Amino acid sequence: MVSLRRVPIMAVGALLLLTGGGVLCASSPQGRDRYIATSGVDSGSCTNPASPCRSFNYVDSRSASGDVVHVLPGTYNLTPSTCIVTNAPGVTWQSDAHGAATINGGGQCLYLWHNSGPSGHLKIFGFQFTGVQLNSSLSSFGVLLEGSEGNFEVAYNTFHDFGGSNPHNNFAAALSPAPWGNSHYTGRTCSVHDNIFRNIAPGGSFLYNGYSLYAICGNQGGDPDPRIYNNLIYNEGSIAIQLWHAADHVHVYNNTIDQAHMAILVGTGDQGAVNQALFDVSNNLVSNSYYGIYAEDAGAASLSPNSTFDNNLTFNNSIDWAYKHAGVNLNLLRSFRTANNTSGNPLYVHRGTGRYVLLRTSPAAGKGRPGDYAPVVDLNGIVRPNRPSLGAFEAEDAYAGQCQRSGCGRDAPRPDM
Repeated sequence: MVSLRRVPIMAVGALLLLTGGGVLCASSPQGRDRYIATSGVDSGSCTNPASPCRSFNYVDSRSASGDVVHVLPGTYNLTPSTCIVTNAPGVTWQSDAHGAATINGGGQCLYLWHNSGPSGHLKIFGFQFTGVQLNSSLSSFGVLLEGSEGNFEVAYNTFHDFGGSNPHNNFAAALSPAPWGNSHYTGRTCSVHDNIFRNIAPGGSFLYNGYSLYAICGNQGGDPDPRIYNNLIYNEGSIAIQLWHAADHVHVYNNTIDQAHMAILVGTGDQGAVNQALFDVSNNLVSNSYYGIYAEDAGAASLSPNSTFDNNLTFNNSIDWAYKHAGVNLNLLRSFRTANNTSGNPLYVHRGTGRYVLLRTSPAAGKGRPGDYAPVVDLNGIVRPNRPSLGAFEAEDAYAGQCQRSGCGRDAPRPDM
């Protein structure tokens, strides 16, 4: 199981496409389509859209690899008996219209959504998640994926309003892909992209749990390298993206992180630590945070000096870069392969309302590193130019003819801001 409580306190204190309109378009060419609705009834095979089933757990018991479960619009208020457990491998769970299906834990569930055992290859697309349970053991999660086979893909979701500012009565992580089997982390892969995390441990100022994303993914078993890209994270009172334990060969690209206590931590240590763990952190935009981009290793394991930190922009952070190696604070930019990192005001359209598209005069516009791991579209589904911008969104110029800046996809003003 995930052991976030063992994380050290720092010394510092596809087949599925998302259109700009937020409609998910996928069916099951090899498996079966199944349906869930708030008004459904748990009976039969759940394959008739006119007679959907009601609970995720029931549908999971009917599902097999290759199936696509369509979750119809509505708010799914969980109770202790309906906390979501889906262990059938190879199933896609999706809200066909992005954000139309909300999973509200209401504080009732230790895990809003859990996968474990000899499972994996799950896809979770297009939901809103809220209502995490708070406790003094800091052991609760939004989505916890522990299936030993890994190969999880989590995309197009919004995680919002998790926890608060109290470091002693909070939660572990909004999302944690952490493949686990036979009492150890298995180091299998994952892909986390095109998600929004907002108001996660808001008002906090700590480095222990309360994370937006805690990923323990690698490329064991011949898996492709893990990828974390096109995520927007803002108003985070702890760490926005943390990679630890068996995390290795992870590519962290084109994420926008604003107002976090720590934006990105890549490291290795504790159970499953990988000696010479390798990371690629490029094209990210980190602003208005206390710690920007941080690396750490602990115990007998060390980070590979071939880890790459390229083409990142930092702005208005108390500490932009830091590296703690075996208890000693070192200069990150001199310890790894680094190039073309810069600083400057990113010039968001309007960060106060959660609109992080870049103005055309932004120093992040067109300054990204192209290549195999740079996403071809941004978080709004806008095609990126050959030289992408930094962060989750392209600059205004890229939006011409594709959508209107004032109401384009997931950059539209949010009613709760």
